[in-house]
Parts: sequence; C-alpha cells; structure tokens
Amino acid sequence: MTCKMVSKYLTSKTLYSFICCSTSFVLGWLFSMDGPSLLELQFNTGVTFTMASSYITTFNVANVLGTLGVGFFLYKRVNAFLVITVGLAVAAASVVAIPFCLSYIPMMISHICFGVSTGGLDILTVAEMSALWGSDTEVPMHALYFASSLGAVISPICTTPFLKNLEDVHLFQEDMKVFQENGNIDSVVNSSVLPCKNSSIIHLDTKRCLKQQALEAPSRLYIPYSLSAGLAIIVLLSAFVIFILYINNKFVVTYNHDNTSDDQKRVSGKFLYFVLLITGLMSSLDTSIEECLSDFLPSFCVTQIG
Repeated sequence: MTCKMVSKYLTSKTLYSFICCSTSFVLGWLFSMDGPSLLELQFNTGVTFTMASSYITTFNVANVLGTLGVGFFLYKRVNAFLVITVGLAVAAASVVAIPFCLSYIPMMISHICFGVSTGGLDILTVAEMSALWGSDTEVPMHALYFASSLGAVISPICTTPFLKNLEDVHLFQEDMKVFQENGNIDSVVNSSVLPCKNSSIIHLDTKRCLKQQALEAPSRLYIPYSLSAGLAIIVLLSAFVIFILYINNKFVVTYNHDNTSDDQKRVSGKFLYFVLLITGLMSSLDTSIEECLSDFLPSFCVTQIG
C-alpha cells in the first residue's frame, strides 16, 4: 500500500471519527436538556411531578430499546451513515416537538421517539469508533466521550436562561399538592395560591383549570430545544453528505478488524460472555446513578425547597 493510499484511508477514518464525535456531542447536549427543564415540562402539561417524572423514565426505557434495536438488527446490515442521518432526523423532530406538547400523551410519544433514536445513535458511535481504530482506539474513544461530556456541560447553561420563573413553577407545585390531598377544585381555589386568575372558568374540571394557569405565561422553552435540533441537523447533513459519497465509491472507510490476522489468539466464548455480563452490570449501575443525579435529583430538590 502506497503512502498516498495510507494517507487517504487515514483521512477518511479521521473524518468519520469527527462525525462520530460530533454525533456524540449532540447526544450529550440532548441528554442533558430534560433534567433542567423537567419542571417546566410538568408545568406545560399540567400534571403532577410523579407523572412528569415518567417522561424521563419513558425516555430511558426507549433509549434501551433503541440501543438493542440498532445493536442486534441494524448494525452492519444498514449503512452506518444512513442510520446516523435518520437517527438525528428523528431526534431533531422529537426535540422540536417536546416544548409544544401541552398534554401528557403527546409528551410521552415525543420522549419515546427521542429515546429510541438517541439510544441507537449512542451505541452506533461507540461501536463504529471501536471498529475503526481497533487496538488503537484509546485516544479516539476518549475524544468521543469528551465530546459527549462537553455537550452535557454546555446544554444546561444554554437551557436555564429560557426556563420559567421558578417561583411560578413552585406555586403550581403547591396547587397540585393541595389538589392531590383534597381531590376537588374548591380546595385549590381556597388555597393561598389561586390556580386561575379568571374566576369564570372555576366551574371547569381541575385539570383544565390548573392547565390554564400553566398556559397564562408563554413558555420560551422552544428556543433552546430548537437550538439543539439545529445542532442535530448540522451533523445530520454532514453524515448525509458522507453517505452520498460512500454509495458513489468516493469515500472509503477501512475498519481495523479488516486486516486482523486469522491466527491471532482469540478469547474463549465463555470468558467473553462473562466479561460482557460484568461490563453490562457495571454499566447499568453507572447509568442508573447518573440518570438519578442528572435528571431526577435537581427537580426533586427544587420541588422540596422551592
């Protein structure tokens, strides 16, 4: 293989790695949005905090399903660039829809689509980075996770300025608590916080009355969510261009395992499954702790201390 060909393959691998890192950056950004904005999502949909927390739970379950779907059914069967393009398109559409979902069911559907698409992309980028670089994957893999962490740090900073006043959200929380304890609209109306400024709608059911309070102040949550969707679209277009070049044989990806010698010592099947089991358990524990700290804990603290 000539130096020119080696340089060409290295350039293509580096470009592909950049696409994977960009996708990971977007995923980290998207994953960290629902945590700071969960209380406002509850506020917009007019549900209890317990019901609103199911948005995060549903997202995480869908994320696992997306990971399994891509890992078992799509990986190596469908072009990776196409999967990245479609996955980011679904994620962007879901993110744009979330701030405009004003009831429980549409919000759940948006989070399901959001979770499935991002879960598939998450496992795809890790698998592709490992396949690209093989035993030399240490630095590229660190770059992948650094990109994800960087997006996760920047996202809350960009989201927080557009959230509703926390005092308004806390008043809404108090109304919902009064309603849960007493179960009728009069108990909420007679509380220290009136759910509706317009007394003419008091005769309506409680859910609509509380929802009216949530809708009185316009939400600006669509601004950071649209920005996130824009980032996803930028990476989407880059992946789509590479996909077009790939199917026209103008972009070649050389995976590290393509040149693996057949006589290389291989790990036994039982030991491999044991390692996968232990790694899976450790990853499950790490993910559960991470999600509790990044999503549920901040919102729970706000609801308790105001």
